[in-house]
Amino acid sequence: MIAIRRGDRPFAAVQGDVIEGVVVANRLVGQQAEQFRRAAWSALEFPTSAAVRVIPAQAVRPVPLPQRRLPSQRSRRRLVPEELNERVA
Repeated sequence: MIAIRRGDRPFAAVQGDVIEGVVVANRLVGQQAEQFRRAAWSALEFPTSAAVRVIPAQAVRPVPLPQRRLPSQRSRRRLVPEELNERVA
């Protein structure tokens, strides 16, 4: 999902933000990002003929996000009642 602020901005600026939002949301980089931008701007400029010229997109694997390691349940030590009382006090 992307959010675009319209306000009193020129319509072309809003269109540009929508295109960039799609690029970022789909994690497109390099040639794929440029190909999408060209196709999107072309579709906005020539809505009737652009669909004929667009090359079908290739299946792309998503870029993996950095993984955060969470402590496992086994590694957590349960607090004994005396330690719980110290935390409350």
